[in-house]
This record gives sequence, structure tokens and C-alpha cells, in this order.
Amino acid sequence: MRSDRVLQTIDFHTAGIGMRLLTSGLGRLPGRTIGEKRRWFQERLDHLRTGLCLEPRGHRSLLIAVMTEPVTPDAHFGLFFMYPGGYYVSCGEGTIGAATVAIETGMVERQGAETPIVIDTEAGVVQTIARWDKDRVSEVTLRWTPSFVSLPGQVVEVEGVGEVPLDVAVGVGNVFAIVEARHLGLSVRRELAKRIAQRGVAVREAVSAQLQVDVPGPGKTNVEMVLVHELPDADGVSPNALVWGPG
Repeated sequence: MRSDRVLQTIDFHTAGIGMRLLTSGLGRLPGRTIGEKRRWFQERLDHLRTGLCLEPRGHRSLLIAVMTEPVTPDAHFGLFFMYPGGYYVSCGEGTIGAATVAIETGMVERQGAETPIVIDTEAGVVQTIARWDKDRVSEVTLRWTPSFVSLPGQVVEVEGVGEVPLDVAVGVGNVFAIVEARHLGLSVRRELAKRIAQRGVAVREAVSAQLQVDVPGPGKTNVEMVLVHELPDADGVSPNALVWGPG
């Protein structure tokens, strides 16, 4: 059997979210930054994204972290992120999982009970600490680029709902619309997952059509994710659901 390219991947999950890490098979991607490497890949190798993300090798909700060589002096490796619909600037869960895989497979040498791992992403350098318990990583701490509110107190017209108040914020380089569930006629419950996804996608489409979001660095950009949440209860718990990708 003839193969033009052999790719090595490792599947993992972070907090129950199934993901995949592409560890080898691409060679050295051209580019001085992770953004340049991702764009080179997108322009020339995007068929690998669809081949890995979509069935039969993937599924509609699969997110893949692509490991690259580092672009800053102290980093261990770089990451960019792709999913069936395109690419993300970064992903917290994917970075936690990639750091865990790197330690547990020996790609990064473990240093006692706590191992610092520096990771380059499009959003900037991520400082992580992987903590070891017996024979595996027990937790990973991240220090990322600052999060901030970009457009507070906005109102958009959402199809099937009406006027919806929301805020637009930037976190780990990605742009979020943040909306209370009650404004969508919902509560955050597992049995309402499909309806939350549908209305979250409708919110994302409305924000992209009606608001202009400018982020320092990338400039004008679109909202990529919608965080549907309830206000904290007496114990400080705020149920929430993140709508991303196809919903």
C-alpha cells in the first residue's frame, strides 16, 4: 500500500471533551510565528484538516491541536487548532490536553512533581505547569494572555427570539458572545442541549451580521463562540454551556 504522507495522532480528552493531538508527519512548517505556520497549512494542506476532522476519521465536534516546532526561545513546542469548520486562535482544553500528552509520552521531560511547559500559540505564549501524581499528570495550570470585554452592553436581534442583550469578550485569543440563558428563553440543563446549541448558533450569526468587533492585533474579526450562562446561585455556581463549531 502506497502512502504519500503518514500522520501520527494521539486522542485524548480534557474534562470529558474528546480531542486529538497531531504530533508528527507535517515536517517543519514555514513561518516565523504560529499564525504564519497556521496560514501556510491552511492554504496548502487544508485537505488534511477535513481528512482528520470529518468522518470516517473524525466527527462534527472534533477539535484537533496541531503540534509544531516552537517560535520563541524558551518554548517547548507550538500549537494551532482546527475543527471541521475551520481554525481557532487557541483552545484552553486543547492546550491542557497537549501538555498532558507531552509529559506522559516523554515528548517533554518530567521534572519532579511539577514540570513547567512553555507553549507557543497564535494568541501568544502560554506558561503551563503540569503536576505529577504517581504515574500520570493530575492537573495542569495555565497562564495565558489577558482576557477582556470588547463590547459591553450590546443588543442584537436574534431570529426566533427577538432582542437579546449580551456582551462580547476576548479570552485566550478567541472572541465570545456572552448571554444569559433567560434572555434566550432557556435554562442550562442537559436535556435542553440541542435547543441551547440552536439558539447559540443563531446568536453567533446575529452578532456577526449586526456588530463590528475589533480586537487589538487581529483587527476586525467575528464572534467564534457563544457562552450561554445563568447567574450564580447562593453557592456561587453558574451553570453554563459553550456553543462552538457547528453547534
